[in-house]
Amino acid sequence: MTPRFAGTVASGAHEAGGFVALPWFRDWLKSRFGFDPFSGTLNLRDVSPDGLAETLLRRGTALVPPSDQFCLSMVLPVKLDRAPEEPAAIVRPLVAAYPAGAAEIVAPVRLRERLGLADGDELAFQVDDGRTAGGWRAAGEAGVQAGGPAGVQAGAVAVDVETSGGQVRLSASWSKTADGITVQLYGGLPHVGAVAVAYPRPSLRDPSRPSATSSVLTRLGHKDDFLARPASELLAKALDAPAVVVAGVHVGPSGTYQAPGDLVDALIGAVPRLVEAIVAAVGRGS
Repeated sequence: MTPRFAGTVASGAHEAGGFVALPWFRDWLKSRFGFDPFSGTLNLRDVSPDGLAETLLRRGTALVPPSDQFCLSMVLPVKLDRAPEEPAAIVRPLVAAYPAGAAEIVAPVRLRERLGLADGDELAFQVDDGRTAGGWRAAGEAGVQAGGPAGVQAGAVAVDVETSGGQVRLSASWSKTADGITVQLYGGLPHVGAVAVAYPRPSLRDPSRPSATSSVLTRLGHKDDFLARPASELLAKALDAPAVVVAGVHVGPSGTYQAPGDLVDALIGAVPRLVEAIVAAVGRGS
């Protein structure tokens, strides 16, 4: 059954226009869903029935941004009851402070004028099954695959990291069971450089906040612990479960492990983005 929802039109904070106008977002939306968005969103509040967030995670496409200046977002194409022929999509940033029951809709036109809408009007919509892409994509190019044996959720996500020193694609594949997660983090020439295991625990400074304790084994001559340790700790805290990360990122020419400092920093900085994508994929939010 195609999910249907309805919400009340409301004025927003006028912050989304700058994001929607970004060239990489516009190019991504055109390549994935075939339309160039108007630089603004139509804001809905009190969307009913409950379940839009779950539908976005199950049916939507995750957009992994090209920079950690932006958060992960879910994008879901929809059909508007008042204009079913007009391409449109919901864009929801995966941030903790995003209002419950809210939705932001992008389209190639200004929907308020196109549909004659005012604050307080109701707008109904349904998931556009014919245009739902699903999976996970980066603004450059990335993807997620699902599957695995019974009792195991498996997937993979990739993110391109670019600096003045070059480009490396970081890929993370994971297997999630009821009591923990195992992640393989590779880039460049895949190898086993370090293994980290982290266990969740309350913070020693503030027991109300999550923390983690980790142990790391690093192969002689490798520095992959700089990626494995933070990834395992972030995953353990976010999922409240043990996390094992095997990391091997080779960014230099064959036979060497030389890399510009800014590229190394960029690789380390990309780890939280990959973890955010994994955590959202296993259904626990960001």
